[in-house]
Amino acid sequence: MYAAALLRGHVTEYNRRGLTLALVIATVFLPLMLLSGDFSARVLARTQLAKFAAIEGIFETTQGAPLYIGGWPDPATGEMKYGIPIPKLLSFLGYRDPNATVKGLNDFPPGTTPDPRLVHPFFQVMVGAFFVMLLAVAWFWWQRWRRREISSDKRLLRMLVIASPFGMIALEAGWLVTEFGRQPWIASGYMRVAEGVTPRTGIEVVFGVFLLVYIALTTGLLWLLLRPAPPRTGNPLAKEDAHVHA
Repeated sequence: MYAAALLRGHVTEYNRRGLTLALVIATVFLPLMLLSGDFSARVLARTQLAKFAAIEGIFETTQGAPLYIGGWPDPATGEMKYGIPIPKLLSFLGYRDPNATVKGLNDFPPGTTPDPRLVHPFFQVMVGAFFVMLLAVAWFWWQRWRRREISSDKRLLRMLVIASPFGMIALEAGWLVTEFGRQPWIASGYMRVAEGVTPRTGIEVVFGVFLLVYIALTTGLLWLLLRPAPPRTGNPLAKEDAHVHA
């Protein structure tokens, strides 16, 4: 929002400081996202082997399994098509051993594994969102280090506006990896999703009400955030300082 305000010509100390504060917070939390993802990969490699294989479309048990950039897993051929492999990186991320063996989807009983055509693309979206945010943050601090005026760099401000929703995109994509990746199980090896479907009726009504409430809340939030700010007289930060001194 601060970057968008600067793009619209509202070049104030308030907007500049607000943008800097937002980027400070992003700088703190981006490395934590990376550490969280690394921890999750090691947990999956120990406890959810089918999901771990589906994330990268590993069909055959592989020693020194690669991690793919992009690509489309094809269950019919048992291959990852169009992806760029990084050799042995999946084995290293999961087991801290580049030559570790990753169990492939074909070595699980039929009908007990998730569909990699759902899990892999959302995992790629999640990882890609992280790098979009990382690029925006790195560009911002590089400009600050060069002592350039941030508000005058329209390309950077546009990049910050574009990158702003990618935190939520990464969050939602991660949840989709979690939910598609545990299929067809509620409790792996014990209870399938089909066995846990509620027999109660009226669920559609409850879902519809919740959906309408959240749409209304989202609409109201966006209206508050995007409506024009009231005109300001003078420097609000200077007024605040004067009040404190008084």
